[in-house]
Amino acid sequence: IFAENEVDEIWITFPDPQIKYKRTKHRLTNTEFLQKYKKILKPDGVVNLKTDSEFMHGYTLGLLHGEGHEILHANHDVYKNEYSPEEVVGIQTFYENQYLEENKRITYIKFRVK
Repeated sequence: IFAENEVDEIWITFPDPQIKYKRTKHRLTNTEFLQKYKKILKPDGVVNLKTDSEFMHGYTLGLLHGEGHEILHANHDVYKNEYSPEEVVGIQTFYENQYLEENKRITYIKFRVK
């Protein structure tokens, strides 16, 4: 759908974390997806991941670190951190509101694929 170097920014909001090992290939931040994102992103393009899943947050941080990608911002609870970007806390999805009512933490990662 997108040409190479066409996209400035990708937002992945509250994806299914695909916790079972055999579902790893379906995680939206696995190695294959990261390479697809890299192809369509402009050279300074970024990916944003916002999730209520600590598993997804930790998996993604580990993968990014292990593969040498550039982590620009990482936060385990965006609503309890005064340095959270406005674009992260200023817009809430329907499900995000539900998670907040259940006192679930919302995590966030902003990164560049290298």
